Amino acid sequence: MASTEKRIFSGVVVGFISFTLGFIQAILLVPILLSFWGNETYGIWLVLNAGYIILQTLDTGHQQYIGNEFNINFFSARDNLRSVLASSLRIAFIIGILQLLIVLFLFLSNTSHLFLGLDLVTVEKEYLSICLILLVISWISSGTYTSILSKLLIPYGYYSKSVWWNIYNRLGAFIVLVIIAFSRGSILDATIGISIFTVAFNFLFLYRIKVLLPDVYPWWKYGNWKLGFNNLLKSSLLTISGIVSQFSNNGIIILVTYLFNAAVVPVYTTLRTLTNSAVQITNLIIQPLQPDIVKYYSERNTEKLQMTFNANWFFSGVIVNVGLIFIIPFIDNIFRIWTKGMIKFDFILFLSLSASISVINFGAGLYNLLYSINSLREITIISLTRFFTLLVFSFYLTGYFGLAGVGIAVLLSEIICSVLLPHYFTNKILKVFQGKLKAYYLALIAPFILTLYLIIELYGIHFNFLVWGIALSITVLVYIFHWRMLNEEIKIRIKDLFSNLLSNSR
Repeated sequence: MASTEKRIFSGVVVGFISFTLGFIQAILLVPILLSFWGNETYGIWLVLNAGYIILQTLDTGHQQYIGNEFNINFFSARDNLRSVLASSLRIAFIIGILQLLIVLFLFLSNTSHLFLGLDLVTVEKEYLSICLILLVISWISSGTYTSILSKLLIPYGYYSKSVWWNIYNRLGAFIVLVIIAFSRGSILDATIGISIFTVAFNFLFLYRIKVLLPDVYPWWKYGNWKLGFNNLLKSSLLTISGIVSQFSNNGIIILVTYLFNAAVVPVYTTLRTLTNSAVQITNLIIQPLQPDIVKYYSERNTEKLQMTFNANWFFSGVIVNVGLIFIIPFIDNIFRIWTKGMIKFDFILFLSLSASISVINFGAGLYNLLYSINSLREITIISLTRFFTLLVFSFYLTGYFGLAGVGIAVLLSEIICSVLLPHYFTNKILKVFQGKLKAYYLALIAPFILTLYLIIELYGIHFNFLVWGIALSITVLVYIFHWRMLNEEIKIRIKDLFSNLLSNSR
């Protein structure tokens, strides 16, 4: 099997295991925490974690840029790789100090409640300021360095190992949280447990990276402040992009808290958990191919890039879109059983989030190209547009549709930022190479069907099996036709992939 096929095969196998275990953990964690904490406390826990993740975005942009530099330098200038690595670790330390100063300021100024969107009494009662400090300390003491170094594993061909360690991390955190919940522990107890586990796990991971990549150890050697700050400056647009992008993920949880209250947060997050599982499938397929996307771009091979986009539109699209439509008749009962009837199901919210996931799946390959080649200006434009459209639509539509208005706002923002803008910017890049995107209209049919399904529901034509059957049938026919249009090389590679999956499963 060729190296690319091996990467796809190992990446898909371990990615599927990661997706399955992550989905099971998410499914199990919701009823457990709801049972022991109740809606409000569980909602507060979600808000706390959303605030913590937003703070992390201060250095994730820098880390993403450095990860892309690792990929680029690995193929073109490997001598620079160690210098980029060592310099980035110095900058990570500076950013970590800034994060700590921010949470200390929130604590000393007694303004953590404003940051989290909660009332002051709740923040003081649950010691949420202390929780934020503990989480940030655990991150800056080990997590930020681990995150940078783990990105080296991908160009060195250890993508599967990095995913396995991510699996171990999630599984360990899950076990810690469940034990604390069963022990009737508080949010502060859960924070302490997670923080201790995070630090211990990260140091184990750092040791494993040292063993796997001995040629880049010691990591801090050959670094210089000038290169570090230059890369920080170059990554600033990516950092801004990451911060505003988090609004559509974790920032929106805080927005829901502002617009409604913490008890409503689980309604949104549980439905997002179900629909976002489809995004993991998209990432599962596209991430192992990231080095190849960079390679094809460097070679100006637009035909290979187009083949990659087509494969993603077909392979991830058939799983995501057929799956989302297929589950519609059963989702109400599934949700009620899953949450033990403690959370009310919102069908409009589910449909809008499902349609948004379908749209995101379409734009994943295009955005991945922009991200992989560090097209910072384009990424920043997309992120800022997503931030402002989501903010404006959310405030406007919640007045008409309540919480479902947030889901509709997510869909509208993704139509702009996962379809229109990525399509425009990618075509602009390919035009320089005398190429352009092809066959994307076919890939857009499935997102259009889900969006149309939502519009029909909004107009009062409620669910019936006729509408569902027509939608499912059209979607299946689209992917049958899409398969016939695929390049023969892609068909052979997909068939070989499935053959290897079947032979290795016996």
